[in-house]
Formats: sequence, structure tokens, C-alpha cells
Amino acid sequence: MHTAVIIGAGLYGLYAALYCAKKSRRNSSRIVVLEKDLASFTRSTYINQARVHMGHHYPRPLSIAEKSAHYFYRFMEDYGFCVLTEFDQVYANSSNVLMFEALDN
Repeated sequence: MHTAVIIGAGLYGLYAALYCAKKSRRNSSRIVVLEKDLASFTRSTYINQARVHMGHHYPRPLSIAEKSAHYFYRFMEDYGFCVLTEFDQVYANSSNVLMFEALDN
């Protein structure tokens, strides 16, 4: 019998498995990670790997932007060693407001 079943072997799935293993180390826990692909980090984690940002990207309430900024700094403290920062960072928005309004409807 498994103590935990984790679906997905991406960043969050493997982190969840590690977290569960550390939390239940005293018990004889059995944690299984199920992954559709042959290797880890091949889906969302791979595709979105360059998307570390502070959360102001999308229109949200100020409280969510503040939480996003907090968690960004926390993420960088823990995992900054694996984030590539030596490149030009360009942020661009479309000037075509009608396009975004059409997507919302």
C-alpha cells in the first residue's frame, strides 16, 4: 500500500514526493510518482522553464501581486542557483486592446 501517490514527475510533483518522504521518514512510507512520459521534467516544467516572474504579468488584485512578489523572492532564495539571469529581459504587451477583449468573451 502507498502512503502517497503523486501524479506528474515535474518540478512540483517531485518536490511533493520529496516533501512527503521527509515528513513521513519515521514511518515506513511508500511514495510513488506516476509520470506519463519516459522522463521527468518533459512537460509543463520543461515548456514553462523560462517563466519565473513576480506575478504582475496578468491583471490581478494588489494583494495577489504582493504575495507573488514575496514568493518570487522566496523561490530565488531557495532555487536561484538554477535560474539563468544573464540575458536581456524584455517585457512586451500588445497595443491591440481589442484582441484581449475578444479573448475574455
